Amino acid sequence: MPQSRGPRPKPVCAGAEPEPASVTVRALMLGLGALVFVAIAAFATVFLYQYWKPKYGSLVIKTTPPGASVWLDGKERGVSPLTLTDLRAGGHQAKVTKEGYKTSYSRSR
Repeated sequence: MPQSRGPRPKPVCAGAEPEPASVTVRALMLGLGALVFVAIAAFATVFLYQYWKPKYGSLVIKTTPPGASVWLDGKERGVSPLTLTDLRAGGHQAKVTKEGYKTSYSRSR
């Protein structure tokens, strides 16, 4: 004989008033706890991303035609094509010059 797993639902008769829904304090506290946990996890994720985000980057400069002089923040860094690594995060100003061509200025943020 199968075991019973709790009270049987009452049959609904036509025209009968439904019973009001009820929520226990335990269910409310579990829901509130889950909401607080998600909020703390979201805050921690954003905070750790800002704390651990890379402080250095790189910059690749390609020109057509190649062979242009590349200046970064007022210092000559080489000839294009050029990859500059270990640049501090933040704004930089690049200047690219080649004899017979217009000088190009670019600012990064």
